[in-house]
Amino acid sequence: MSPHAILDGSKAIRGGIPICWPWFGGERSPQHGTARVNNFWLIEEKSLEDQLLVKLLFVDQQHQLSLIVSFGVESGKFWMRAQTTNKSEQKTRFSTAFHAYFKVRADSASVSSLNGNQYFDKFANTSNVLINDITFENPVDYVVQLNNQNQVQINSNNTPKYILNLINCNTIIVWNPKNAAQISDLKTADEFICVEPASLFVEIGPGEEHELGFEVDVV
Repeated sequence: MSPHAILDGSKAIRGGIPICWPWFGGERSPQHGTARVNNFWLIEEKSLEDQLLVKLLFVDQQHQLSLIVSFGVESGKFWMRAQTTNKSEQKTRFSTAFHAYFKVRADSASVSSLNGNQYFDKFANTSNVLINDITFENPVDYVVQLNNQNQVQINSNNTPKYILNLINCNTIIVWNPKNAAQISDLKTADEFICVEPASLFVEIGPGEEHELGFEVDVV
């Protein structure tokens, strides 16, 4: 978590895994949706010797959607799920993203296992196909469209550090602003990168559910 993170609830916390839902980006207000700036209900909590489970509920009455977020640790792995249910009587479209921050030196980090996928570079406003690992010598804001991808690897000094196993994920966002001096609750972007599992523009019918998830292996 950023030492400059704002914790009074007025904006999303800078660090950890904010949940972008039921939209991603600035298509509507607030940025990245309503979930990350609202309170959740605790609906289940379990702690055993080698297992931790927490379930949280958020209901967006305006958009008639509910979100159950589950996360925990099992067999030494951190995992997270986001289950969306359409409470309305018509089809609805939504997006979910885990805005996950990973502690790693940006200047020695890389993201691999994404070659061959098309991506949109939000800084350059261009689209292309990835042919190399993503590195962070310059600002990075890539929206990578996945083609049946189920794993992403984060490296430090060319050595695997985190392996993300993906569930129902159609997009990965990779972000580091490089120069963060103008971001008041961040100040510096040297000690992290964001690799964000997402399901964007998903359509479900009345009463239907969709689940996005991932687990992290620390190598």
